[in-house]
Amino acid sequence: MPERHDSFKMQQQMTTQRLINLTLLAVILMGCQGSFRQGTIAQVDLSPRLYPDMFGLSSLLDFLFNPQIDEPQSPIAELPREVTTDTVSGAAEIALATHLTQIGAKVYGAYWCPHCHDQADMFGAEAFALIDYIECDADGVDSQYELCRSTQAIQGYPTWNIEGQFYSGSQSLEELAMLSNYTGNTDFTSRQSPDSTPNTDGVIFFPEPPSP
Repeated sequence: MPERHDSFKMQQQMTTQRLINLTLLAVILMGCQGSFRQGTIAQVDLSPRLYPDMFGLSSLLDFLFNPQIDEPQSPIAELPREVTTDTVSGAAEIALATHLTQIGAKVYGAYWCPHCHDQADMFGAEAFALIDYIECDADGVDSQYELCRSTQAIQGYPTWNIEGQFYSGSQSLEELAMLSNYTGNTDFTSRQSPDSTPNTDGVIFFPEPPSP
């Protein structure tokens, strides 16, 4: 729908520009050396001598009848199509991520979801690389769109699947440790949620990314 709207808007802009250009052409022709005498059209002079700012008739007509309308760029299209982070992982984050992977835990998300990026930031780059992350947007890197849509328990992003139980929203590392029965190092050093409770507001509901 947004693409159809953009296309219609571009057509309107081009039509308006052509009308403006036709008016401009009429004004130029009226100012040229020419006259109508007894039904005969005198020669019209569009030479650079009279119009030094023009670069020839062909260039003028090309400018008038082929207006260039820049196609609007969607902010969504410019985003990296995967969830990444540049925060640094500590030993505890790596240990928790290893544990989650070993028990088969998965997190479902979308590259345009800010809470998914927040969740990655909590782990740090090295630890999040160990997490079994499932990209749910059809345009994302290594997308598993059909799997996400066929899993009824996934109502938004991010969603964690820990031993068959689904948890919506970004979770603190302490909460993930508790939900997964992790008993290792919990001296987490990466950026955390404001508290150790589930971030139930940190979820974006699919199906679609936010409009530009």
